[in-house]
Amino acid sequence: MAKMIIMYQHPTDKERFNDHYFGTHTALASKVPHVKHFSIHQVSKTNKEGLDLYLISEIEFESAEECEAVMNSAEWKEMERDASNLAHFLADPPLVIMTQ
Repeated sequence: MAKMIIMYQHPTDKERFNDHYFGTHTALASKVPHVKHFSIHQVSKTNKEGLDLYLISEIEFESAEECEAVMNSAEWKEMERDASNLAHFLADPPLVIMTQ
C-alpha cells in the first residue's frame, strides 16, 4: 500500500478555498484512476504550537508503483493543474508526503 498525504495550512480565504476545494478539486480527484481510498480530514488540534493545519487529504493506492504510474495519467495532471487555483487562497503551498 502507498499513500499520498497532503496537508494544508489554514487558508487566507477559508470560504473561497472551501468552495473550490470541495466544489471542484475533490471532483477532479474522484476521477483519478486506481485510487483505493480517498479521505479528507478537518484538523481540529495539533500538539505543535504554531502549526496551523486546516485539512489533511489522503489518497491511497495499492502500491508505490501504481501511485507513480497514476501521476502520469491525464486525470492526475488535470487535478495538479487545478491545484494552482487553490494556491490563491493559501499563504504557503501544502505539504505533500508519500508513504509506502
